[in-house]
Amino acid sequence: KIVFMINNLDQVVCIFQERRVAGGKELNRVLELLMLQRELFVEEELLQTGFSKMIAFVQQTEASLAQGNPTDDVNTQVIESLVREFALNWRSGMESINRNV
Repeated sequence: KIVFMINNLDQVVCIFQERRVAGGKELNRVLELLMLQRELFVEEELLQTGFSKMIAFVQQTEASLAQGNPTDDVNTQVIESLVREFALNWRSGMESINRNV
């Protein structure tokens, strides 16, 4: 569904450019929607390729820091295991994402 939306929005942008529709609210809105769909696609791909633990950790840590909790509470063993896992799997994860694009 997301890929369908990206392709269609990209096609609309191309038509606007071919017909030399400069700027305007319509083009800007389509570009915003296109960027949003691309972000959703990337997020979905990252979650499916094994980076979900690291993403969840970062999101939880950011939320904790935003609430004013000190960084001393972060478990260094968890960080070390996430970094090791990322180092082992990042290349295959990126290859998987590239295959899906």
